[in-house]
Amino acid sequence: MATKTSKRARSTLRSSTEELKRVLAERERLARKTEKADRRIAQIAESILVRTDKIMRDPKSREITRKHTTEKGKTEGLTSAIRSILKRSEWLSPPQVREELKKEGIDLSDGKQLIKIHVVLKRLVEKGEVEMAPTGSHKNIYKWRRRIGA
Repeated sequence: MATKTSKRARSTLRSSTEELKRVLAERERLARKTEKADRRIAQIAESILVRTDKIMRDPKSREITRKHTTEKGKTEGLTSAIRSILKRSEWLSPPQVREELKKEGIDLSDGKQLIKIHVVLKRLVEKGEVEMAPTGSHKNIYKWRRRIGA
């Protein structure tokens, strides 16, 4: 009986040792692969930093970056500006709103000025912040809705 147990124990020990060798070899392979990936990530990050630094030193690139940043927040800025204009005015048509925006220095020079203004006005009407009145031939005028107690 002792021999069966010792044979089984030796067999288990041998298979466990082989499994441990395989696992350690896999661990070593993964460690090398991880190091390689870490080096590549560090190279890419350095490259990005160098390029970003070059872009930020180039005046033309800074203008593009500034313009892009402005574009991202443009809708909210336009909405706020239109609210402000309507709050201090009586009834205005979209072209009149456009003229007021120009006076405030808001640039809508991409050729879609009135479309943007109409979209913002429509949303403000839907929210109940602005009143709309038709003036005929598909033209509307808009006015800030004064709230009682506000």
